[in-house]
Amino acid sequence: MTRTMIVACLCMVVAVSNLSAQSSAPRPAPPLDAKRQAVSALFAAFKTPGSPGCAVSITRNGATLFSAGFGLADIEQGIDITPRTAFYAASVSKQFTAASIGLLVLRGQLSLEANVRNFVPEVPDYGTPITVRHLLHHTSGLRDYLSLQPMAGWPEDMLLTEGDFLALVSRQKGLNFAPGAKHLYSNTGYVLLSLIVGKVSGLSLREFATKELFTPLGMTNTVFRDDHTTPVPRRATAYELTESGRFRARVPGFDVIGDGGLFTTVDDLTKWNPTALDRALNAPGLAALMVEPGRLVSGDTVNYAMGLQFDTYRGLPIVRHGGTYGGYRAEFSVVPSARMTVALLCNVRNAGPYALKNRILDIYLGDQLAPAAPAAPAAVPGGSVGSLVSGPLLEVGNLPGTYFSEELDVRWTVQPGATDGIALQRRNLPPMALASRDPAKERFTMIGSPVDVRFERDASGQVTGFTLDVGDITGIRFVKLK
Repeated sequence: MTRTMIVACLCMVVAVSNLSAQSSAPRPAPPLDAKRQAVSALFAAFKTPGSPGCAVSITRNGATLFSAGFGLADIEQGIDITPRTAFYAASVSKQFTAASIGLLVLRGQLSLEANVRNFVPEVPDYGTPITVRHLLHHTSGLRDYLSLQPMAGWPEDMLLTEGDFLALVSRQKGLNFAPGAKHLYSNTGYVLLSLIVGKVSGLSLREFATKELFTPLGMTNTVFRDDHTTPVPRRATAYELTESGRFRARVPGFDVIGDGGLFTTVDDLTKWNPTALDRALNAPGLAALMVEPGRLVSGDTVNYAMGLQFDTYRGLPIVRHGGTYGGYRAEFSVVPSARMTVALLCNVRNAGPYALKNRILDIYLGDQLAPAAPAAPAAVPGGSVGSLVSGPLLEVGNLPGTYFSEELDVRWTVQPGATDGIALQRRNLPPMALASRDPAKERFTMIGSPVDVRFERDASGQVTGFTLDVGDITGIRFVKLK
């Protein structure tokens, strides 16, 4: 099924869903014991004593088919996960930020073509306007602040305030690409959208979303937490499993929201259907706006709308978004043709909610699914780093020293590696070992990670600095200090 066909199908379902949304009280679910047992079996690993786990809720046509918790919300206190346990939803938050923007657009208070700098002047002027629409569809070219964070030497679980975020954004000297030229996921854009909601509405995103989204929909256990000291009732602590087989807490401490920041429950999430919001929120046109795919300047559409991704599973169109940060994992999927919603919230890093959601669809919608595709061949071990030079590489000469990046406001120390190549020391983080990919050009790469460093020299041969690329973020400049 082509992307155009998927979008057309979704738009038809949006129209039908809005006519029937909330037209009658939810009907009680019929007994489906065998299917409930099959779903419960998917979560057997989390029933181990002392394990964190997941909550899951499945609804169809307004009726709850399955709602349960597996594992512990808090290992120290021995508190079980239930459907009313609150989890950090990470990037599942984005659709609620987008819906808040959509309401302001429909009310004539905001234009999708408005320049972001009109509301957040801290965003640098890159010569071409970055619009609200660019932020929504991840076509702005802005560097992802969560990818910049480790380069600046900030640990994943550090407190990050709005001031820290704006200072980092304001120091950036370039974009990944011209606005509208490409689609590249950027959390930066959605934090900026949260600030725009505040500037336009006069309410913080937390206040606006509670008033305009959560309260009307009866999502009474859902909130954007913009202050990490604010208590969240029945909140799950997040964990990861260490190599020694013990769990350790991995909880984010962010005060920035919009890209994340939402705490919610699975029972609340299944009250939300982005493809059927018009009647539910008395906002004609909102659902169609939410599922309108982004478009590049080339005219090509992207597989992303307003905080929502278009997906298919065994031929079935799905509107979804996942979330991951710290030890929290989330998956929210709507199957418009089946009027089904699946919400999964987990508090352990290796939970795999996307795969669990697919197994749930196998159980409940198996008769509507195309045959499963054959499994992809296993990757050849070591294949991703086969081009790296092995053995003694080169004499690092005068590469060692201290380097400074104005964009990241951080000093990195370059030192010889333990065996070959170099090592980068970033604040209090462990050294990052890099091997040489191209000795002649003094280019180094971290094995198994998209980190690329290219040193530069002046006319006299003295090292002046290096340029850092990490994944899709390119051109971060470091200058060697004298």
